[in-house]
Amino acid sequence: EALDSILANICAAIDDLDKKSEAMAHVSGEKVIKYVRSKLIDRLMLSGASVIKNEHSFDFLRHNPVDITEQTVEGCNIETTVKPGVEFGGKVYLRAIVKLKD
Repeated sequence: EALDSILANICAAIDDLDKKSEAMAHVSGEKVIKYVRSKLIDRLMLSGASVIKNEHSFDFLRHNPVDITEQTVEGCNIETTVKPGVEFGGKVYLRAIVKLKD
């Protein structure tokens, strides 16, 4: 049932993107990628997935840091979420991209 919901929502997102493809033909690639990513995440949330964002403590299983330094350790502080991640049923499928505090 969950798989059916996910597939239906992803296919609806593809249908939405097909309808907007002509209008997006002259938009920069970066903006198109951001739009597509947000649409897919929105549809995953409609299927019961949770977004990983605005967390305070770094976890290698949940987060992918923008820059890794010697100070990058489990539990260090997150400054901001650059791109949200996705979790479903307690399993992380897409780690959030985060910037860590100095």
